[in-house]
Amino acid sequence: YCVRSHCCGPVVSGWSGNSVRMDPGLVMALDVMHSNCSDGVPWILYIMGQCVRNTTEYISVIFGLLSIVCLLIITLPQIYTNYTEKNADEALSPAFLFLWLFGDISNMIGCVWTDQLPFQLWSAVYTVALGVLLVVQYYYYLLRNHVTRGNTDVV
Repeated sequence: YCVRSHCCGPVVSGWSGNSVRMDPGLVMALDVMHSNCSDGVPWILYIMGQCVRNTTEYISVIFGLLSIVCLLIITLPQIYTNYTEKNADEALSPAFLFLWLFGDISNMIGCVWTDQLPFQLWSAVYTVALGVLLVVQYYYYLLRNHVTRGNTDVV
């Protein structure tokens, strides 16, 4: 990014060439953050706003990112298996699904209330969406399979 002064406040030009007006206080805070972290890892400072200066902190960030990646893909195999086998009601517990979804929703609310980084909020929204998809799959296949089997009693 390139920050330049403008009569109406600082303007930030991004990679796409679009310009966005920024709050002068935010620009000053970013300048202070960068000047206080001249020996830090630039990409971590830019993306996460954290000053990482040593190997231990760097490894901690890498493990944290790996954890987030695992969290983001953990439900995909189950969703795919449910779809290909057309069955989710025998493999998953509704209590498990709702507790998992409750945890994801709680995480998303916490991200919003504490004004977390956009990446954290996006991953929270994504995990809630996957949780909702799993719950919908569960009840869809539960109803579908009970009707197919001629059973009219649905749990």
